[in-house]
Amino acid sequence: MVSEIAVADIEEMRAEGLNPSVRDIIRLNALAIKMQAAKKKHPATSLDYLPRVAAISPNLSFRQPTVGHEIWLGKVDRIATPTYQTALAVKAFALSRPASELPDPDDPESVRVAVETFAATCADFTRDQIYAALDYVIYGSSSLVGEYPEPPPTDGDERVPDGTEDEDWRECVAVGVLHEGHVALFGMSRADMERMTRRQLEDEIMRAYIFHHFDVSGTAKERTNEYYATREAIRERLKGEAAKNG
Repeated sequence: MVSEIAVADIEEMRAEGLNPSVRDIIRLNALAIKMQAAKKKHPATSLDYLPRVAAISPNLSFRQPTVGHEIWLGKVDRIATPTYQTALAVKAFALSRPASELPDPDDPESVRVAVETFAATCADFTRDQIYAALDYVIYGSSSLVGEYPEPPPTDGDERVPDGTEDEDWRECVAVGVLHEGHVALFGMSRADMERMTRRQLEDEIMRAYIFHHFDVSGTAKERTNEYYATREAIRERLKGEAAKNG
């Protein structure tokens, strides 16, 4: 079994101009496998968490918004000021399909046509039925606090942060969790992250933090410390050898 953690650390050493021996590589790999086995006992808080779904007919269902949905809805809100009914139709349309299948939010006409076409298929449902279904998938049956927060209000003509600009990320949860994901989840693309709900993405980030020995305890902490101490000892030894030979 090969540990990707050990592979990445070996590659980093080689990029630094160091040359780990076969013995070094085998030792690091073995310790990394032991560390990973111990960390499996420290899962994130909701590994079995699944997105909420509300089916109001055999042909129409809404799913909990993914990060991609949140960003798309934020962009649409920025370029339009819909009425209550229109806003409901836009949200229902968005959550009735994957975010990757939504029209370009920077093309208002394509959004308008898509939403109107979708709305025509909802003639058999009341506004309250659709609202109740959306309320469930967005907030949950217990209206989980903070799961889908609104952007903070601003005064004057200042633009309300809506997640569509990078500078908003500290104030908009959707973009903020993406930025945090980019830091913690090496190898996971933005597209992969946007297909997750915010709760799922936060769980993946937490798992990554646990994996990199944040807030672990017992055997997991001991094996984590052993691995990283060994890795740094090898690095320092190789640096010393390189300095002598240089």
